[in-house]
This record gives sequence, structure tokens and C-alpha cells, in this order.
Amino acid sequence: MVSEPTTAATQNLTMAALNSTMASSSSTSTMSSSSVANLGELHNLKKGSDTVDVYLQKIKVVRDKLLAVGVIMDDEELLHIAIKGLLKEYNAFISAIRTRSTQLSFDELSTMLNAEEESLHEGLEVKDTIFALAATAN
Repeated sequence: MVSEPTTAATQNLTMAALNSTMASSSSTSTMSSSSVANLGELHNLKKGSDTVDVYLQKIKVVRDKLLAVGVIMDDEELLHIAIKGLLKEYNAFISAIRTRSTQLSFDELSTMLNAEEESLHEGLEVKDTIFALAATAN
């Protein structure tokens, strides 16, 4: 089962990894400000009106920036960050992911989120069609 750490707990784990990396580096001051900025960016990402692919790509870009300075983030942490930034329309999906008995990789999450996005989009098209039919029936 995927546990649900609080945002503070996730940020504390990431900060611990960042501090450990900075402690072993000679360019701490340079790395510190950019890494902290990237960490803040990562934890504040929201899907908004972006497609799932664009949203997850933004997460990967920030993850790669952190990796470039030695901060390694595992799939579970990325999964929690990705889920945290989803819209309310994804709540059923989020619940299903959180109650899984096995952990997802980030790539598996991507595949499943794309399928969910398509399903939600199809649901909106059906509602629009029903509304149009109801409007023309009057």
C-alpha cells in the first residue's frame, strides 16, 4: 500500500537528502540556493489546465535539475508530488492509487494518469452531448 506522507514530511525527506548532498559538496552556497529553489518549485507544481503529459514533464525537468546537483528523488516521492498537484476531478483516481498494495513507478503513474485524463475527457464529451440533446428536445 502506498502511504500518504504529509507535505511537510515529504519536504523534510527531500530537504534531508539535499542537506546530505550539500554537506559532501565543496560548492555548498551555489548549490544550496538553486537546489532549494528547485525543491520549492517541485513541491508547488500544480496540473492546472496542463495536459497530464505537460504536467509530468514539468516534474521531470525539476527532478533532473535536482539530480544534476546530486539530489536524488525516488519514485515514491515523485508520485506523492505528482498526486498532490492534481485537480479535484482526479480524486477517485488518487484514492485508488493511495490504496494500492503495490507501489507504482513514475512511468506507470504516467501511463495510468494519461488513461484517467482520457476517461475524464470522454466523460465531459458525453455530458456535453446529453446537454445538447436535452437543449434541442425543448
